[in-house]
Amino acid sequence: EGKFPVMVSCDDVEKHKPEPDVFLVAAEKLDVIPSDCVVIEDALAGVEAAKKAGMKVIALVTKFHKKEDFDADLVVDSLKDVNLERISKL
Repeated sequence: EGKFPVMVSCDDVEKHKPEPDVFLVAAEKLDVIPSDCVVIEDALAGVEAAKKAGMKVIALVTKFHKKEDFDADLVVDSLKDVNLERISKL
């Protein structure tokens, strides 16, 4: 709290991931169009939800999923692999 301009959780929407509602509500609260958004996700349902919302997705590999499991625009092993240059290329 206080670090982000808006916060949205599953408590704020009726349909949960893999439905896109949580991401669409966040975009609406930020007053940005979904296609201008980039989501960083570590769960398959979250990646699916963000793609359904029309957003670009960076998937973070965890011990639960391999790179090949994700249908994302970019898949990384660590948040250290995410920078503005890589995001802007999406």
